[in-house]
Amino acid sequence: MDRLRLLLLLVLTGSGPLRAQQLLNIEKAPSTVVLKLTGPKGEPVPFARVALYKKDNAVNPLYTRSTDSTGSCQLEIHPDVAYMIRTSHLLYRDTTLLADFGKILPGGKWVLQLQEVTGTRLKEVTVNGRPPFMERKIDRVVFNIESSVNTIGTDALEALRQLPGVSITNDQLGIIGKGSVNVLMNGRMVQLSGQDLANMLRSIPSDQLSKIEVITNPPAQYDAAGNAGLINIITKKRTSSGFDGLVSVGYRQTTYGTGNAGINLNWSAPKLNSRLGLNYSNGSTARQDLHNINFPDLRWQTENNIKTNAGRFFGEAGLDYIINRNTLIGATYRIASSDVIMNQHIRNTFAAKDNIEDSTIRTLSRNQQQPIAHGLNLHMDSKLDTAGKKLTVDADYLYYNKSQQLDLSAGTWMPANPAFPVNSYSLQILSPQEIKLYTMQADVQLPFKILRLAFGGKLSFIENNSATGFYWMEHAVSKADSGRSNTFIYKENTQALYADAAGKFGKWELKAGLRAEYTQVDGLSVYDGSHNKQQYLQLFPTFYLMRGLGKDNDLSFSYGRRISRPSFMQLSPFRWYTNLYSYSEGNPFLQPSYSHNFELGANHKNWLSGSVYVNVSTNGFSGLSLPDSNSLTVATVQRNFLQTTSTGFSGTVTVRGIRWLESNNEVDVYYVRSVSHDAAVGNTTGWGGYISSNNNFVLNGSRTLMGVVSISYQFPQMQGYMYSNAYYYINAGMKMMLYKKRLIVALNASDIFRTFTPGYSSKVNGVQQRFSSYDDYRYLRLNLNYKFGNNKSKNRNTNNSNKQEEQRLN
Repeated sequence: MDRLRLLLLLVLTGSGPLRAQQLLNIEKAPSTVVLKLTGPKGEPVPFARVALYKKDNAVNPLYTRSTDSTGSCQLEIHPDVAYMIRTSHLLYRDTTLLADFGKILPGGKWVLQLQEVTGTRLKEVTVNGRPPFMERKIDRVVFNIESSVNTIGTDALEALRQLPGVSITNDQLGIIGKGSVNVLMNGRMVQLSGQDLANMLRSIPSDQLSKIEVITNPPAQYDAAGNAGLINIITKKRTSSGFDGLVSVGYRQTTYGTGNAGINLNWSAPKLNSRLGLNYSNGSTARQDLHNINFPDLRWQTENNIKTNAGRFFGEAGLDYIINRNTLIGATYRIASSDVIMNQHIRNTFAAKDNIEDSTIRTLSRNQQQPIAHGLNLHMDSKLDTAGKKLTVDADYLYYNKSQQLDLSAGTWMPANPAFPVNSYSLQILSPQEIKLYTMQADVQLPFKILRLAFGGKLSFIENNSATGFYWMEHAVSKADSGRSNTFIYKENTQALYADAAGKFGKWELKAGLRAEYTQVDGLSVYDGSHNKQQYLQLFPTFYLMRGLGKDNDLSFSYGRRISRPSFMQLSPFRWYTNLYSYSEGNPFLQPSYSHNFELGANHKNWLSGSVYVNVSTNGFSGLSLPDSNSLTVATVQRNFLQTTSTGFSGTVTVRGIRWLESNNEVDVYYVRSVSHDAAVGNTTGWGGYISSNNNFVLNGSRTLMGVVSISYQFPQMQGYMYSNAYYYINAGMKMMLYKKRLIVALNASDIFRTFTPGYSSKVNGVQQRFSSYDDYRYLRLNLNYKFGNNKSKNRNTNNSNKQEEQRLN
């Protein structure tokens, strides 16, 4: 009645029907509110996507907005309508929640705090204050570095040293039971290995690390090449703009000394992250090789004393740019160069069975290698929607160039005239190499309510051109020997597609994938015209199954098929001489080997775990040392001749919860059977084992003084066609943090008692051989690291997709 009266009054006063209609709908007039998005520390979240839905229609948004540089946007709403808001941003968790705008006055502000993608902020409010150190997932083991007290103030390399199942010997990284390992940073392959990889890892402070994933049986997403495991290092995301850096210096004393220095700089703005890392080391190491060969009527004993001087430089520059709330693009450039000079003093003694010396060959050689590698990675990460669908694209180029020169002089001395050689010679070998790698990879992730799907593909193009020029030297005049010189041209192209699916069904979790790789190979040895041209298509299935058994207890099973391709050096047909009686050569017709890996595991509360595994390798290739009793020469050649089956048990015990102690312990027992398809070598079988204990101690109440003691013991074992003896090592160290933990001083001793002395024996062509080597494993190292700038700034590393190809450079 009141509304009717009001309407009549308006009409009679001439306000008109439009004015009346506006007054009738005054309760539904829209108003404007300001929504501001912030991060965990209150920092603004610019360029985020905000979608507004009606509560009863969460599929089609009414409209979307983008936050400005202050993290704010305006929303037009009706106070009497129920809404739902969804936010998305590349660096923060997608958030969906009901919005009660009725309590906000028109023109008012609503502040919404978002969480990081890593979720580390939520973990900080759990009952124990931090996530468990180790978490077992269906296809990997995750170590939360933030939960380990003893990784504080270290670098990425030292953090890896703390992990069960990871071995680091003389800065060479590996997974126990797998040998070599490929490293990823935030899911992208790193195109470095050996000392260059170690230098890069030293430049990353541990407080930039979120977690490290150890993947012993890689899923279909990753290259099928190599029977190695994967280590994925995940860094924290930057939560604020600013500048920070790390300066490090170190000195290592072995037989000789080696010094290193590096700097790591990071700068970030709301839409931009940049980084620069430089590292240089220079010094010398010593190695001694002993090789004994028992010919039927003669014994050959070789002692090789080697001094290697190496200057190594590593540099990295990277830039990431957030285009909008869904897309990030970036580029990373890396350079690694070395100047390595290896001086060898070799003494070959021939003696009769009655130990009467027959003759001695003395060899002096200088082998200089100067490799340089330039790598460029371009990448894009793009969210396809707010439900977690994602596209990742990587394009990589690697140029590798190595010059190598061997200068060798040798002579033969007889016991009757030890002052002068009965003959002598000098030679020079020049061996340049140029490799170009081109790769492109795309991955798509599609999470659904029941299943998580992923698929993608990779293109790889490899060009390898290498040569060897053999020259006899006489009075500084060279004479080419065309019979020992050669040029090798090799091309390899691979196209790969993969798909996998994962889902959780009650207490069961399942993941299965399939990768297909089609490879074309074309290798030409110019000297003899031998040509290896082939193509092959191979399928690589993976399967994972996990069954939960109550809280933090589970059983798991995994299977994967892998391929191991020869390195370029193993394919090159050149002969590389130690002296005229000893040489090694590659094989351009070498074929890949294949392996099937099975593992059944159990986990109890993430501190006690064990697994039974079976690994079957077919068409295995290896360097085979072939002694010739007639010519008294030893040729190391590459052949496909092994089928190996390894069966074993691996167990880990991780001790946490004691305020002053963290301890990681591992045991591995296995049986290896190798069947040889080469008449020169017989079948071999044998047991092997490995135990290790890594113990970290907190030595004061403020947790700024810490110590570490670790011990590892390798039992005798079979490695291919060779028998390996037992050896062990004991390491110890201390670490002190000063000036609010910005300055870290660390002193470490490795192989304190000089017991890391592996030795090998074999029987080939009926001739017994023994070989041992000691490579300066005992050392004392002092490191100083100083952090400066905004410590809340977290680095976002990016890397490349051509790691598998780069691993084959040497």
